[in-house]
Amino acid sequence: MKEIITTSIFILLFSTFGNTQMPVSELSKITHLEQLKEGVLLIQLPNSDKKIKILREQGNERLAKTEEKEINKIRKNIIDGFQNDWNFSDILFFESTNAKEAFLKNPEVLLDANLKPIKTFPDYANLYSVRYGPGNPNGEVYRYNGIGFQIRYVENGNLQTIKYDTFYHWKTGLGLKMFFKNLGKNDIAKIPQQIDQFNTKLEKIKF
Repeated sequence: MKEIITTSIFILLFSTFGNTQMPVSELSKITHLEQLKEGVLLIQLPNSDKKIKILREQGNERLAKTEEKEINKIRKNIIDGFQNDWNFSDILFFESTNAKEAFLKNPEVLLDANLKPIKTFPDYANLYSVRYGPGNPNGEVYRYNGIGFQIRYVENGNLQTIKYDTFYHWKTGLGLKMFFKNLGKNDIAKIPQQIDQFNTKLEKIKF
């Protein structure tokens, strides 16, 4: 039973990360910084419903409840961190399950900085999106340098990886072996601190 659960979760994990492989933006770092500063950052709120469903279907209610508790903590700390420690750009929130609609500027799936539904999409020329989780500064799905925040460029409703590590902020460097060893052990309480550090990192860049 344990092997089945582990295999199912890893399959779900890789299928999720596999979807992150995308074109690389050819714009310069300075151009992205200028556009983000004057644009809006769409913040993805993670969702573990599929993973929780798998656990419950396999009869593991204890792990399902643990996963629910962890994802709620992550979501709360992401929200608190961006509300209190991010001022590099304007922000909007969206559920990860509504990503496609969010990237197409659909106001029905977007929330403002106070988590209130917006009526119309603000007049922003440039969109960027940020997600929390394992990643790589260049966006490759086969390497994991750490657990952190990765900003990507949204063009015509599609995501593009930004090739400069300025737009990826991670907690620690992790090889693939260490990534699996530490899976689920990230210090969730430090997420707001990480957001503050990311904001400071971008603010210090001269452009």
